Amino acid sequence: AGEMLATVGRNASLRSLTSSADKVKVDATGTLTVTTAKAATQVDLSGRAGLTATTLTSTNAFINVDSLAGSVNVKTANARTYFNANSYGAMTLGTFGVTAGYASLVSGAAMAITKGTSTGNMSIDGGTNAALGTLTSSAGFIDAAALNGGMTFATLRAASKIKLDATQAWSNGQAISGTALYVSNGDLDLFAASGGISLTTLSGKTQSSVKTN
Repeated sequence: AGEMLATVGRNASLRSLTSSADKVKVDATGTLTVTTAKAATQVDLSGRAGLTATTLTSTNAFINVDSLAGSVNVKTANARTYFNANSYGAMTLGTFGVTAGYASLVSGAAMAITKGTSTGNMSIDGGTNAALGTLTSSAGFIDAAALNGGMTFATLRAASKIKLDATQAWSNGQAISGTALYVSNGDLDLFAASGGISLTTLSGKTQSSVKTN
């Protein structure tokens, strides 16, 4: 029931980690592979050379995952206050959810997300191309950037704002391409530094901006 702490000098592969009343924190200087990690408070995982996790759950607090020199791959993550993910290399996220907070996702290379939900803001930075999938911020904004690449998405929904920035053409000559963007009580701001913008539905409440260079 108490906190679960582990520091590993090399690679680590862990099947199931549970703390019913406290936190789970694991640091590995090599790669870290975790099948299941569940805690009442924080779930904090770091694999310097790479991190792979199947199911992560923080019942009352946050999830933090990072890799200082490798990639991050998380299949499912569910947190209460926030979900924070950082990778030097590529980032692949299946499904994530934050029931009372925000999500912050930063990758040094390509980023691929299938589905994500949060009540608060979503801040997303992809080092190269970013595939955002389907994202919903029910009470905040979505701010996403492809720093050295293009961006695709299925459907993005936010309460106050959606801001998308991409620097290069990626999918079918488009820097930003997707199906639908919905903002229930604010505006949309899309900017493509190079390449075009292609989408089917754009819906906002206040004046919006769509720009290409």
